[in-house]
Amino acid sequence: MVKKIVGLIMAFAIVAIIAGCSKTTELDIRVGRARYAAHGKKSFADVVVVLDGDKILAVSLDEYQIGSEETFKGVPNSDSDFGKDIAEGNVLYSKLENDEAYSKNMKDKGNATKKLSESYEAIVKWAEGKTKADLEDALKEEEFNAISGSTLVDTKGYVEAILEAVKKAKSLAKVKVDKVDIKLGRVRYAAHGTKSFADVVTVLNGNKVIAVSLDEYQIGSAETFKGVPNSDSDFGKNIAEGNVLYSKLENDEAYSKNMKDKGNATKKLSESYEAIVKWAEGKTKADLEDALKEEEFNAISGSTLVDTKGYVEAILEAVKKAKSLAKVKVDKVDIKLGRVRYA
Repeated sequence: MVKKIVGLIMAFAIVAIIAGCSKTTELDIRVGRARYAAHGKKSFADVVVVLDGDKILAVSLDEYQIGSEETFKGVPNSDSDFGKDIAEGNVLYSKLENDEAYSKNMKDKGNATKKLSESYEAIVKWAEGKTKADLEDALKEEEFNAISGSTLVDTKGYVEAILEAVKKAKSLAKVKVDKVDIKLGRVRYAAHGTKSFADVVTVLNGNKVIAVSLDEYQIGSAETFKGVPNSDSDFGKNIAEGNVLYSKLENDEAYSKNMKDKGNATKKLSESYEAIVKWAEGKTKADLEDALKEEEFNAISGSTLVDTKGYVEAILEAVKKAKSLAKVKVDKVDIKLGRVRYA
């Protein structure tokens, strides 16, 4: 009798283990974007934050600045219409994409002992696992020096930017997965014409897209559009007079009105962006490549943008750039994604 009971207990235990191994996890995906003046008056930060529940799982941190075209590689369309509104001889550039050149400047002018990317990485690693409350508590310190791996004088500013990104997180869809393997990819891409460039961040679980943050930058009238941080300061001095560099998504109403007035658009820009993002969710690199092979790409009925294919190409490029994050053990996965640009 005892043997029979023990046998039953073991059988139930084995069934429980098998059931536990096959149990899926539901991810609650959230995405947010923002811009922030994290470092001085000549640049602005563009930050993407991925959260698991209320805890930061990953951060994509970069900044945009304007500098000599002989020293820095400009964003897409720098040699076309977009570049015409930048001060002659200069380009808008990503600091992270120009890590070697920017770090050399830091060393030559400020005796920096670390590359920019190394300090960025230290900030990102420090932020992982923290909550909104954790960040707020850290920033209350009179002398913020919690990140020993960063030598940047405005380390606190980057943490403030991350906090702003966390605040911007919005719910998207719930996704069930068997295994958690988060990857993050980011690109700048000429998705629509020669006057703008897209900044795309993809979040993957394994080989499937689970979230996309899609936005574009363009230069236009300061009377019509709200410029990025520091547009009214040193950064703005390098933009054609009367104009500002702006985020299309942050200026959805104004940009969509232009689309309607000039091209008889029937949907707001944000609605077409959302349709593209939703279509991409759940797809793999191979799925995106197969879709783009179609001679007439019209797979996204919810988007009325003439360059819908260009945005999908941008998402594909961001997927190709995706890198695995450190393996993190979690009891419950509740993914959120936030983004900001910060001076």
